[in-house]
Amino acid sequence: MQQVAAVELVTKQQGLAEFQANSGFEDVLALLPENPLPDVLLVLPSAEYSSASAAKTLLDSLQEHSLVEEGRLDVEWLQRLDTIVSMLQQAAWLLIILLLTAVALIVSNTLRLNILNRRNEIEVMKLVGATDAFIQRPFLYTGFWFGIVGGLMAWVLCNILLIWTEYALQQIGLLYQQDIYLSGLSIQEFGWLILFATLLGLGASWFSVNRHIKQIEPS
Repeated sequence: MQQVAAVELVTKQQGLAEFQANSGFEDVLALLPENPLPDVLLVLPSAEYSSASAAKTLLDSLQEHSLVEEGRLDVEWLQRLDTIVSMLQQAAWLLIILLLTAVALIVSNTLRLNILNRRNEIEVMKLVGATDAFIQRPFLYTGFWFGIVGGLMAWVLCNILLIWTEYALQQIGLLYQQDIYLSGLSIQEFGWLILFATLLGLGASWFSVNRHIKQIEPS
């Protein structure tokens, strides 16, 4: 099935051995005339069907099969997990937005101070005929590199947050015998992040530089 990534068979003998090892009722289970447990198929949904609603749909389709006696799924656990993951995704994007906003403010303020420190030099350049665009160019390069570095910092900090969060979720998953792994930004998403951060750095630098250089006129 397209919705299924993997299937694991747990025989009734394996199930009984695991139950004996974990329950502490070895003596009682030894008195049973036969193994009461059924053979079990553990179905791992594919990534596209791992959400609570999609997994429930998959369960319904499997239960319609004539060879399936009973199907079970902890939908409430999946719903809680989806809620936690969604909350963490929103927190990660909020962190990225805050970091990029900080980059824009830092670029704007840093370039403003640089322009004020080089005020005399800019006045001389204007006296010899330099245009505003020519004077702005070195400052825009600074904003360009600030944007790239800011985007990389946002990516690194979000990955640190992701690793810490994944460890916390794995501790929760142990309670439900689930392995939880979180994936970071894809290569395409990483490229969009760096591009947006670069454009943000350029935009902040152009706004700050264009505003302050026009205010400097040789006297």
